[in-house]
Amino acid sequence: MIRTVAAIAAAVTLLTACSGKDDTSTPPPAGAPTVSTPSAKPAAKPVARKAADGNNLKACADGTCEVYVKTGTRIPVKTKLFGSATLIVSRVSSGGVDYGGRSACCSVSATNQQPGKTVRLNKLKITTVTITSPTAILRLHPA
Repeated sequence: MIRTVAAIAAAVTLLTACSGKDDTSTPPPAGAPTVSTPSAKPAAKPVARKAADGNNLKACADGTCEVYVKTGTRIPVKTKLFGSATLIVSRVSSGGVDYGGRSACCSVSATNQQPGKTVRLNKLKITTVTITSPTAILRLHPA
């Protein structure tokens, strides 16, 4: 009889622990096994990504760079790669990055570019690395 009561008490304790309910108002029966739950780990702080070339926009002149940009940033690039001598960032927001360029004959642009997205504009690939509004990191490389 004592074994049956102890087995029932242990089963009730385990079922309560598995149900996710936190019933701390009733102590477990004497002799019942204790169940410990792992403590919650604090959320890891996101690591801020750094642009390889930082704010040095001149590093993009050859078509290969990774730089910080914000709305209004003008990045010098090779005309033979991009079709224009300047890539203009027209918007950086949490919703995405917009950029483009214009030459005598035409214009190219990309809108709402999200982190991880790569776009090819003429012979230039542009990857949106991260967005931390009001800035973003763009990576440029020849296509």
